[in-house]
Amino acid sequence: MNETILFIESNTTGTGMKAIDIARQLNLAPVLLTNNPQRYVGLEKLDCHVVQCDTNNLEEIISLINRNMNTLNIKGITTTSEFYIGIVSEICKHFGFICNNPTAVEIARNKIKTRKLLSEKGLLQPKFFYSNNINEIKFLLSRLGLPCVIKPVDDSGSNDVLYCDNIKEALDHCEKIMAKTYNSRGQKYSNFVLIEEYINAQEFSVEMFVKNKKIITVGITQKYLTGFPYFVEKKHIFPAKLNKDEEEIIISTVKKAIEVIGLDNGPVHTEVKLTPKGCLIIEINARLAGGMIPELILYSTGVNLIEQQILNSINQDITIDYPRLLTSGIYFFTEETHNNINSVDYYNVLSDNPLVKNIGTYNNNIRRKPKNAYDRLGYVVVADKERKDIISFFNSIELDQEVENDRIKK
Repeated sequence: MNETILFIESNTTGTGMKAIDIARQLNLAPVLLTNNPQRYVGLEKLDCHVVQCDTNNLEEIISLINRNMNTLNIKGITTTSEFYIGIVSEICKHFGFICNNPTAVEIARNKIKTRKLLSEKGLLQPKFFYSNNINEIKFLLSRLGLPCVIKPVDDSGSNDVLYCDNIKEALDHCEKIMAKTYNSRGQKYSNFVLIEEYINAQEFSVEMFVKNKKIITVGITQKYLTGFPYFVEKKHIFPAKLNKDEEEIIISTVKKAIEVIGLDNGPVHTEVKLTPKGCLIIEINARLAGGMIPELILYSTGVNLIEQQILNSINQDITIDYPRLLTSGIYFFTEETHNNINSVDYYNVLSDNPLVKNIGTYNNNIRRKPKNAYDRLGYVVVADKERKDIISFFNSIELDQEVENDRIKK
């Protein structure tokens, strides 16, 4: 009988369904515990046993596993969803599987707890306040000053993260966040909001793995945003173009943050900004990066981070060296920037380019200026030895769109 790996839910784009397929390739029998199988496009095509249960109920999952422990032959438990990393760490600790420190995961999931701990330990980050009282928020906004960034404490995908440059807009957005009760997974929101100093600087994504408290650096991705005053990732290039000093300060800052929070097993995805003052932590997550960054790293280094996560979750050795073989990039299409995304002819033209490794669309009907990661319509992934060729390709996409927009206006 094959050894089983349990997935407690999954993310809905990028790595989710790929992780199940990769588990099969590693001769593991994947079992997905979910409260809604219909959430996952393509799940029915995979060789995966699906168990429907209340995945927001820790006791119910533990009871289910207890009843089936002997027949399931479980080797490890994991998730590719931000919303379930805390539950997974608790379950793994209960059953004695390798896992991240549940307390550290809770801190990473809650942006206020992250900010407070990093502040206590002297790490650079934006100035911040937090509250769930609108009158107090008025006072805090006057202390912080404008512009600022308003965000929920415990969401994902840049959802409801907004740049505000006037008091009314900031207060309205705080009230909007505080009025929400449950997220898309049926989990109760914190009714606090985080109010942060706006940092106008280049943003980077830093990927690392922790194995038995040893921190392994995977690499740094350069990020570009769209949708202002919202913060939607438009394109990524891996590896980022940095000099040695810049790279060292980013890596040392992120390693210090990981140690301070106490994450000790599994992938860590950290977003930072590099300023004249140093490297500022924007957020830290106890999971793989979204935005298909693991796929970029696969094309650039030959190492599959999803496979590394699965191997780590079953307590196997993982890769410690990540060679730089190619430069890779991803460009996300949005209604704001790409009206012809659904054109078959346009896709054929893109596919003919030798740099293109992967191209696809998301199964949504969103047709608006993007406000979060879920508003993106599709993507194209490219890789090449020359970084300049990746940049030229992205520039050509944007030039094509300018021409298309002019044509539509006429």
